[in-house]
Amino acid sequence: MMLVTGTTSAVGNAVLKELLARKIPVRAFVRKPSVAEKLEAQGVETFVGDMTARESVHKALQGIERVSLLSPVTAHLLATEQLWAEEARKAGVHYLVKQE
Repeated sequence: MMLVTGTTSAVGNAVLKELLARKIPVRAFVRKPSVAEKLEAQGVETFVGDMTARESVHKALQGIERVSLLSPVTAHLLATEQLWAEEARKAGVHYLVKQE
């Protein structure tokens, strides 16, 4: 299964749509329950969490083999991406693709 972040952005949404078109199992990491509801109505598995919280990232990565990481540009960008890399390694994720 593949985890995609940033699905409300143009790039993240395009990644999500392409994965769905190819029938690749996907989980979308989102902040807002309202976004999760819309995606779930389209048959997308979702995880509602905080990208900067280790516990959220850890839980979201369970059962994931690949990650498309699209991070918001904030003052905490580097720390957030390091957190994701660390947790992905711990979870046994095979591939993590970082996009901006």
